[in-house]
Amino acid sequence: MRHIIKKFPILIFYLLRINIFLALLVFLLQKNWLSAASALSILLILSAPFYLKRRYQFYIPFEFEIVALIFIYLSVILGDWQKLYDKIWWWDIYLHLTSGILLGLLGFFILYLLNQNKGFKIKLRAGFVALFSLTFAVTTGVLWEFFEYGTDYFFHTNMQRSGLADTMWDLIMDFVGAFIISSVGYLWMKERLSFYFFDSTLKKFIKKNQHFFE
Repeated sequence: MRHIIKKFPILIFYLLRINIFLALLVFLLQKNWLSAASALSILLILSAPFYLKRRYQFYIPFEFEIVALIFIYLSVILGDWQKLYDKIWWWDIYLHLTSGILLGLLGFFILYLLNQNKGFKIKLRAGFVALFSLTFAVTTGVLWEFFEYGTDYFFHTNMQRSGLADTMWDLIMDFVGAFIISSVGYLWMKERLSFYFFDSTLKKFIKKNQHFFE
């Protein structure tokens, strides 16, 4: 039973990838070229960890891959292709909260890893790393809203849906998600909190890519 539970995330990972590949075939048969290009782009992005590991000996933990895949599946496959953005009013809000957390994690990892690099002479305090994590995520969220507005303006799409209200709620959720993870990261660096992604995944990432930090 324990063995099955341990293999469950791997099973989900491959099932989701197969689902995206089948969606690509359906879009090609339907001559839905835009969605087909989107599905192909997702598959290429998901192949990046394998390429980086083989070409540059750069290891990306499995946890990173499956979290990214699940987020893509929720936002693109279910959100856009299955129209859950239109069917469920809170879907967009939930995903922006999640993206704030993920982008906050990315920002935290970037600066924390620089701190581990022996060639980086300045050692940054926990508060600065947490602040960078927060501002990195929120700034990325703002740039995404710029993209949505530009796409709607030039191509007459409806990415912003309800306009200003949609944009503001997106930014608020980006901030909330980023604030949560930056606070967790700060407490973790101060050794006041234990968090799996930092305790296990981040340390595993550093250990596997030790040659980049020497």
